[in-house]
Amino acid sequence: MSDQGKFNRGWWVVEEARKIGTKPRTLTRLGRKIVLWRDGEALHAHGAQCPHRGVDLGAGRVLRGELECPYHGFRFDGSGRCVAMPCEGAAKKPPERMRLGAYPVREERGLAWIYFGEERDALPPLPWPEAMPATDRGSCTRHMIWSVPHSRAMEAMLDIHHAPHAHRLLSPGIGARLDPLHVRREDGALHIDGWLRDDTSEWDGKRGARFVYEARPPGILHLSFGKWISGLVATTPIDDAHTFILMRFFVPIRIVGSLIAWAALKLEIGLVQPDDERMQRLTLRDAGDLSECTLVRADAPIVEWQRLVAPRKERRDAS
Repeated sequence: MSDQGKFNRGWWVVEEARKIGTKPRTLTRLGRKIVLWRDGEALHAHGAQCPHRGVDLGAGRVLRGELECPYHGFRFDGSGRCVAMPCEGAAKKPPERMRLGAYPVREERGLAWIYFGEERDALPPLPWPEAMPATDRGSCTRHMIWSVPHSRAMEAMLDIHHAPHAHRLLSPGIGARLDPLHVRREDGALHIDGWLRDDTSEWDGKRGARFVYEARPPGILHLSFGKWISGLVATTPIDDAHTFILMRFFVPIRIVGSLIAWAALKLEIGLVQPDDERMQRLTLRDAGDLSECTLVRADAPIVEWQRLVAPRKERRDAS
């Protein structure tokens, strides 16, 4: 397929698990149409195109634990094997090629993940950040779709020093100098610790706004905004020009934590993130290409992220 080699291998968040119910649902992720459906509680992910005549299986139904095509009633089990071709009679055995391509799929912490990449016997663990809270108590989850490529969405998430400029009205009192800034790679992840502060030569190590990030390939981040609020960000390509972004904010305060997280996330997605998307849409260079840029020290998180994910790209046969 035309999207081979464009997206990194690994576990990608494709949707909130609660949004995949009794009816099949087709999503576009990683340049492909993927149908998600449940056999009872078990979650399955397959190529959405019926191998018979190409109809979208997301328009079908689940019948007795099998995915049924809405056009001719062909049915498929959780492995993708065709188990019924009504027009040929019950005695006719479906040919082996009448099969759906299957994606490894996991459901954890309320998120649906698929593994994209070459088939392997032992899949890697899900890329949970080490700093991720142990539970989802005091959290709220929302998502958005940006009309920018995935690489640009990740640049926006990893860029710290734009805050007092792109979000001027929402960041009163935040200094523009990003110093100190520490960026390190460890255990396959990128760890970022930086302070936005006033431009003074003397600094007491306290005044300013601190940003602590942990970024894990292929598109997962954990952000800490201080003692009482942190966030998980999962970014997944839809296609070459659009990105699915899921955010979950955590506020570890009993009783009212979820409400505060909801309000903070509503502000973030309603007012902050549109500015970030707009800046990326105003960027004139090719997506993912920093060769034309005159970079500064404050851009280190973006540079190191590109170095981290570049070796992970590989080709994958069509499912």
